[in-house]
Amino acid sequence: MQKLRYEILLPLNRNDGTAQAPEDLMRTIKEITRQMGGCTHDHSRIDGFWNHEGTTFHDQLNRVLVDVDDTPESLAYFMILKTALEERFQQHSIYITRHPVEVL
Repeated sequence: MQKLRYEILLPLNRNDGTAQAPEDLMRTIKEITRQMGGCTHDHSRIDGFWNHEGTTFHDQLNRVLVDVDDTPESLAYFMILKTALEERFQQHSIYITRHPVEVL
């Protein structure tokens, strides 16, 4: 079965600039691990820049990677997770992408 890697970028700060609670990140990692069987948390800080209505914004992010079988159930889980993470991390949008993976 084809494998997909879901990549989730989680902000280190809320939209108002205050720091995210570390327990929110750990809660997310535990939930993903319990539901999908595991994940990888990249602790390096990723700097993201984006424009909206003439203003450039800067985000500092961590990355969570999850490799799973390409099933409708996996996609449904990540769609629900996206909504939950937007609320948990108080964000307008959480960026989640998926890519084909070939495990050697």
